[in-house]
Amino acid sequence: MHEAGLDFEKVQNCATTPSQVNQLMGTLNASKSSMMASLGPNPGYFPHIFVNGVHLGNFSWVSLLRTVCNALETQLSSSWSWIPQADADSHKMKMDANQSLQACSNASFQGSFTLTSSLSAATYSVQIEAFVHALSSALNMATSNASLPIHYMSYANLQAVTGLRVQLQGGSPRPFLNPASGLMSETAAQPELGLGFPLKKTLVDFQMSILTPFGNDCIRGCMFKNHGPFAAFLHTALVEEGFNLDASTLTVVSNVHFKEVDGA
Repeated sequence: MHEAGLDFEKVQNCATTPSQVNQLMGTLNASKSSMMASLGPNPGYFPHIFVNGVHLGNFSWVSLLRTVCNALETQLSSSWSWIPQADADSHKMKMDANQSLQACSNASFQGSFTLTSSLSAATYSVQIEAFVHALSSALNMATSNASLPIHYMSYANLQAVTGLRVQLQGGSPRPFLNPASGLMSETAAQPELGLGFPLKKTLVDFQMSILTPFGNDCIRGCMFKNHGPFAAFLHTALVEEGFNLDASTLTVVSNVHFKEVDGA
């Protein structure tokens, strides 16, 4: 309070004086009544967040970031359309502004890991779309686990992954997942590895695009505690996608590698 230049006693007095509280509540309710009315008789659970009068059904941090980025890009493109490219000062202003939108860009990473579980690479490959969805979910949860405060609620999942290509050992085409639309392409089965062990290893190669501010958080989340939380997230996601994993056997992730590459 002191650093913000606020008088705590005045704030406390305002918050504990019924007449002032009621006045503030009336002002706030009046200002948001039309927006709340637009949600209909069953608006759902709080919080209800509106940006430029539009309700955000997805109130994750990344959804908010994307909304702000889209609004800024629209404003910047319209307000800078008149800037002459030959003007050095104007050109510099465009460059600085573009750099300020770095948070809105995507970073691209190549990654790989070894998945040890009760299922084989062939089993995963037959349901490759479900596997890619599960891996996307696990990467998002690992990112959230590293980015958000401890004991965050799962509904605050950042959903920072914007694209994912996966290849399992055996050389099938790389299916592509667009998390925003859920659309896939290029699916194919792969031959059984035939290792003959109760626990089977699957070598996973992937290429991921993710919102730039969360790239390092994703890596930290996957590496955290010797990959234990990431493995748990992946196990849960695989089960949710319909894979019949042995409940008595741990899903283990090892040999995790990330490398940032050009192009998102």
